[in-house]
Amino acid sequence: MKRQMKRVTHDEFHDFINNYPNKLEIDIVHFCEPPLKQYNDFSLGNWPESVVASCLFFRDEPYFTSAIADYVRKGEYLEAKWSIRDYSNDRS
Repeated sequence: MKRQMKRVTHDEFHDFINNYPNKLEIDIVHFCEPPLKQYNDFSLGNWPESVVASCLFFRDEPYFTSAIADYVRKGEYLEAKWSIRDYSNDRS
């Protein structure tokens, strides 16, 4: 069963990541613009089933920022459009 992702705020996203119970591996997907930062829990299976969270991850350049209104600086990079795995429909 393919799980859905849901959009969340920056704070909800990082709360989810910081409290996630399993080890997460980070992968930067460069074949899209801006790049996508994915957090994977490989105990759930192979990609894409392993993806539990993602966000856009890009440099502070007008090419990216002109089209994205809501972003947050993380060091020299920016993050935007935060999504986490939606567990609300799980039957456990």
